[in-house]
Amino acid sequence: MQTFTEEEIQSLMIDLAEGKLTGEIREMVLDAINRHSQWKEQYAQVQELFGQMAAWSDEQPDDSLRQNFAAFLLAEQQAAKVPPPRLSLAGNQYFQLHRAAAVLVLAAFSLLIIGAYVVGRYMQQRNMEARLATLETAIAEHKQKEALQMLNNPTAAMRIKAANYYADSAANDANDEIIAALISTLKNDPNLNVQLTAARALSRFGNLPHVRAAFIGVLENATDPHLQIELIELLVSLRESDALGTLKKLMDAPHTEGIVRAKAAEGVGRLYEL
Repeated sequence: MQTFTEEEIQSLMIDLAEGKLTGEIREMVLDAINRHSQWKEQYAQVQELFGQMAAWSDEQPDDSLRQNFAAFLLAEQQAAKVPPPRLSLAGNQYFQLHRAAAVLVLAAFSLLIIGAYVVGRYMQQRNMEARLATLETAIAEHKQKEALQMLNNPTAAMRIKAANYYADSAANDANDEIIAALISTLKNDPNLNVQLTAARALSRFGNLPHVRAAFIGVLENATDPHLQIELIELLVSLRESDALGTLKKLMDAPHTEGIVRAKAAEGVGRLYEL
């Protein structure tokens, strides 16, 4: 089970409240928060703060504020009609210079504050993305280990589920242990549906010579027409010319069923065209 540090969970709380977490990562963070009363209380405070911020952004000035502002503006306009006191040129220039300097200092300070906030937020976001990527990798590795264990499950339905994970998974970087387990399942599993699913899973790694060799080896000894046809189609789709000898044997063998013989002949024709 994934564990989080105090610093990690506090950062993840903000992303969770902002709706940036989805799928399994979101569920894992929620589960971690709910299992710790202190974190659960902190997350409630974060949610309350975001709710207040949303309420503030939706607030509109009422009529009394508009009326007070209009009265203030009218008073300023009337005051503008009164001639201002005469100031010496030197005093006026001195005032203007100090005012300009103050504006520049304030502007520079504001830019410094904004820049520090932007850089800090950017670094926080990058760190969070790195942590999420690590978490996603850990989840994928955990799933692969579970599927690998299920390939040896005594229940055929569980073995099919495990093979289906590799057939449908986006993880194309399966390691040698996983591929070896799928080849063993294809060769030795007593259940036809498990063998067919393992074959489809292995087809995703058909660029590997030992996977194509395994297809040919199983086809030479297979007796079930469904498995034979599946393997013939896979070998032809992989353009495996080394399968020509096995396909010709199937065509000539007296015990080969008609539909398998026809599929083998079709495969031989397609491979000769390559």
